[in-house]
Amino acid sequence: MFETIGRAMTNDAQTLKMKCGSCGHEDEWSRQAALATLGADARPQLVRHRLVCGNCYSRRHTEVWI
Repeated sequence: MFETIGRAMTNDAQTLKMKCGSCGHEDEWSRQAALATLGADARPQLVRHRLVCGNCYSRRHTEVWI
């Protein structure tokens, strides 16, 4: 089975954390925000591809973890 956001984030207390590799900006989304924005079937590759830094607008070198 493929790892997806919906399978990885099973608890409402979990958050999706992101860090921009270009400028170091960090952000955190609640489970509800992550599922609403990315969809429960989003795989890690898609998540990293879709995210854009809110500080420098870079799409490169994004770290994502739960």
